[in-house]
Amino acid sequence: MATSIGSSSAGNISFGGLASGMNTSSIIDALMAIERQPLDRLSAQKTTLSNKLDAATKFNTALDTLLDKAKVLSSSDTLLSQTATASSSDYFAVTARSTAVAGDYDVKVGRLAQVEKDVYLGIADRDVTTLGTGTLVLNNDALSAHVNITIDITNDTLQGVRDAINAGSDGHGVTASIVNDGSGTPYRLVLTGKAVTNSNITLDASDLRGGSATFPTKDTDAAVSRSAQTALIQVDGISITSNTNTLTDAIPGVTLDLTHADPAFTPSPSNWSSLLGTTIKVSSDSSGIQKKISDFVAAFNAVVTASKDDNLGGDSGVRAIVASLRSKFTNLSGGTGLFQLGIATQKDGTLLVKSDKLSAAVDNNLAGVEALLAGTAANANGGIADQLATSLGSFTNALTGFLAGRQQNYDTSVRRIDTEIARGEVRVSLKEKQLTDQFSALESLVSSLNTQGNYITQQMNALNGGSK
Repeated sequence: MATSIGSSSAGNISFGGLASGMNTSSIIDALMAIERQPLDRLSAQKTTLSNKLDAATKFNTALDTLLDKAKVLSSSDTLLSQTATASSSDYFAVTARSTAVAGDYDVKVGRLAQVEKDVYLGIADRDVTTLGTGTLVLNNDALSAHVNITIDITNDTLQGVRDAINAGSDGHGVTASIVNDGSGTPYRLVLTGKAVTNSNITLDASDLRGGSATFPTKDTDAAVSRSAQTALIQVDGISITSNTNTLTDAIPGVTLDLTHADPAFTPSPSNWSSLLGTTIKVSSDSSGIQKKISDFVAAFNAVVTASKDDNLGGDSGVRAIVASLRSKFTNLSGGTGLFQLGIATQKDGTLLVKSDKLSAAVDNNLAGVEALLAGTAANANGGIADQLATSLGSFTNALTGFLAGRQQNYDTSVRRIDTEIARGEVRVSLKEKQLTDQFSALESLVSSLNTQGNYITQQMNALNGGSK
């Protein structure tokens, strides 16, 4: 930094110790470094606070994950896992819910559900030829009354009719499309029911007048049109119909997604025996239950790891939360706890799963595992996982939880520090100007004295030379 006379005006004469021989820039920089030390300490405080908040956020994220895992264990519906396997995948896909009843089931697929599809004869184009104006009357078995669709000069082409039908499809249950079959009159209107119940679709165009072509009639060719039909299956000899190909109640707790049926099958008592049956085996998913418990343990260990961040070393709230969670691992009054599932606490505070003991508990006493984690109807306090989920919900509450309090403290502290830094910057700026002005004045004075000294020396030399 070069010091200057009148540092706030243009055309200044700058000095850098030229007159005094001192490195004034370095001196001012060193003095200002001392002046800025309080500001540097404030900046360091902001960094520390930011690191603490980051660590608190990671800890809260770990708590959120643990809450999700605890919720899975807190309800029988999500804790218990059933698996369903089929002897063949040729006719359907099968999945089991937690409510599925273990056992073997024989399933035969006689017919797939399908919606009605009506294909009309073609015309030469879809957006030029007019079909007349007036009212189209649409009806199907799911409607209590027919629906009138207005056709005017804005929508009297095949494309306009399609759009007019689709505009009300949510109400009447029919969608329209246009296909191109590649013939001389390729553009064909196709009406499709949204559900099996939208059957026997009719579209009366007799009211249309004035078009350049008559409204196309329905193609009755079975190869291109089809009627609506329900799905039909047998489960252990019991016939079941469905409006969709996804059946959720045919076998309690099991979902069947039908994919194939024999097109030549005609339902009758004698014909069912000719169909090949598929055996579904429903059983408890022991490995799935064990994984859910192991996932919970891994999530708790992540909480312990996050709590040991050096930036949270002085946070008593973190220690209190971890201690509170640990206290629920054992029911002192009942003498039960996670230890019954082969879960033990290690020296570093994390949990260890003894897989052989967990496997034995799930395989041999699933009801006990369910009662321990999810609780029973007679247990008002709920199971261990239920109690943990309640506490974790409080700890992670967005308004009143752990992170919300730390965020509020951080924001308050940062605002205070920013205010102090702003004030300090003003003080430091004034101090720097003061030092600059002082050194500039000093340089100016020394320069003036040097000039005077040089003049006197010249005069003395002149006098000494004249006396000779």
